[in-house]
Amino acid sequence: MSLAANVDQAFERAAGAGPGTVLSDGGDVFSVVPVSVEGSAEAFYLATDGTNRAIAFLKVAESRARAFRISSVIDVSVMQMRLSSEGEDSSGSHFLKLECELPTLDLAFRRFLEDIRVRIVDGASADGAVAEAARDWRRLLEMAKRPKTVPELAAIFGELKMLQMLAEVHGPQAAAWWKGSDRERHDFRSDAARIEVKTTTQVGGDRVTVHGLGQLDPAGHAVCHLALVEVEVAPEGDSVDSLVQRLLAVGIPEQQLTEALEASDYVVGNAEHSTTRFAVRQIRWWPITEDSPGLKASRIDGELLLGVSDVTFQMSLAALGSPLTDDEGQAALRAFGEEAR
Repeated sequence: MSLAANVDQAFERAAGAGPGTVLSDGGDVFSVVPVSVEGSAEAFYLATDGTNRAIAFLKVAESRARAFRISSVIDVSVMQMRLSSEGEDSSGSHFLKLECELPTLDLAFRRFLEDIRVRIVDGASADGAVAEAARDWRRLLEMAKRPKTVPELAAIFGELKMLQMLAEVHGPQAAAWWKGSDRERHDFRSDAARIEVKTTTQVGGDRVTVHGLGQLDPAGHAVCHLALVEVEVAPEGDSVDSLVQRLLAVGIPEQQLTEALEASDYVVGNAEHSTTRFAVRQIRWWPITEDSPGLKASRIDGELLLGVSDVTFQMSLAALGSPLTDDEGQAALRAFGEEAR
């Protein structure tokens, strides 16, 4: 069987594979697909189990074979196995067998395996790539297995929807403007414009939670807006993960998007999160000026803020007056990019 170019291609082949390359320890038998690690002498194979979940095998030297677990999510075991292409007299070789123990994280697990593949291509040994990826993914896997509430998913969805709208107007450069992980400042920042995004599932809701003294503070910037994204749970809508795929399809850089999501405590690939889907009811916009209501760092004496942190307050958007018209909201999207030039 020819080499699969990456883990996703290998998974697709393995899911429908019949007799082909076989890897066996004398008891268990796995029909495997070899995965390309171009330029490397390492061997990487992928199989699926009876529930169509990925299992990876990486050939290692006996002296480098070590079993361990990663965040109570991934089990790394050591097996002595023989390929069907080897003679029956062969004692086989040592392999690291990698399995994900949580079915809901199989997609995240395949992303983890692809990271290992790329590390091997970049020059790491198989065991070294597994150890390095385990170190870097430990926190992400802990994050991925932690279920998100509907409001938490809605908040991420709202910011991604704003990113999608900006990308439709300005292209992939919009990814560099998303700063949603920084609660002390605005979610989207270009050179001279700001957008703070709030998301609600309440019909006609106008109360928002403001984190920090900077979210409603223009701080001298010429253009600053608050956008309230009103969503509803809808089976025909998008999940956070499917919206991520839409953004990747229009050219948003994957690494940039992934890092921004992870900084927001979200990891793509938890199947439980994909069962919650949203549709946008409406988006309302308000201009934010230095005179707008709300607590602002620029309006409070610096001495009064000494030792103060994690300020959170509720605000009724009715205090900001009438929202902008739809045309004015679209103009704000267009001006955001123009200000960045």
